[in-house]
Amino acid sequence: MSDNFKEYLKHLKDLKLLYDEAYKLSINTTGRKCTIKEYYASNIFVKIVLTVRAMIILLPNSPLLKAKDTNKEIWDISSICVLCRSLIETYLVFYYLTIDEIPKEERDFRYVLWEYHANSERLKMLELIKSNSPEITNIRLEKAKTKGDLEKNSFFKSIERKLEKGERVKIRKGEKGIFLTNSKIAEKAGINREYYRATYKYLSQYVHTYPFSISQIAKFNTGEEESLNIIDTTVQYATLYTGLSIRDFITLFPDMKGSIENRSWKLISDWEYVAKKI
Repeated sequence: MSDNFKEYLKHLKDLKLLYDEAYKLSINTTGRKCTIKEYYASNIFVKIVLTVRAMIILLPNSPLLKAKDTNKEIWDISSICVLCRSLIETYLVFYYLTIDEIPKEERDFRYVLWEYHANSERLKMLELIKSNSPEITNIRLEKAKTKGDLEKNSFFKSIERKLEKGERVKIRKGEKGIFLTNSKIAEKAGINREYYRATYKYLSQYVHTYPFSISQIAKFNTGEEESLNIIDTTVQYATLYTGLSIRDFITLFPDMKGSIENRSWKLISDWEYVAKKI
C-alpha cells in the first residue's frame, strides 16, 4: 500500500466520522416540535447526510460496503465529484435559509421568495407535461398568494429599486429562489471566496460534462496515483462542508452539542481554519 493510499484512507476515515456524527444528529432531532427555521434546517440537513452517504458508497475501500474484490472496483471519479458539488450547494442553501444572522424582515423575505419560487417551478413542470391533475388549481392559488406576500414584504420593498432590472424581473416572476450569490453565502459562512470559487469551478466540470472532465475520465484508471489524488482531494472538500454543516446545525439544536465527540470537534475546527485561510 502506497503512502498516498494510506493518506487517502486517513481522510476517508475523517469523512466517515463526520458522516456518522451528522447521521446521529439527524436521527436524534427527528420528531421535535420546531420553528419554521428549524423545520427548513432539518429537511435540508437530511439531504446533506444522504449526499455524503451516497458519496462514501462510491469511494474506494468504502466503509459503508462489505469487503469486496478490489480488482473489480470502479473508481467513478465523475459521480463522486458531482455528489461533492451537490453537497456544497446544499450546504449553502442550508446556511442561507437557516443559519445566516439577519433581521426578521429579511428572513421572512427569503422564506417567501423560496416558497414563491417553489410554487412557480411546480406549476411550470406540470404545465410542461400538460398535466390534468386537479392539484394544479391549488398550486396556482398558492403561487398567487406567495407572490402577493412577496410584494407586500417590507424588506423587498426597501431593496426593489436598488436591484438590477433583470434580477428584479426574475424575482417577480418566481424564477429566482435565492437572493444572494453562492460566493456571497460562502463568504458569510466563513469560507474564503476564492477557495470556494476554485473548488466549485473544478467540480462543475463534471456536472456539466465539460471536455476537461471527459479527458480525465479517459486518462485516469482505477488504482492509479493520479486518480487517487483527484478522489482524495474531493474527499477533503466533502469533509470540510460536512463539518461546517454539523457546526451550524448545532447552533439550532444546542442541546445536541455534547453528543459530538471531541475528535470530531477538532476535525471541524481544523477544516474551519482551512476554509478561512487557504
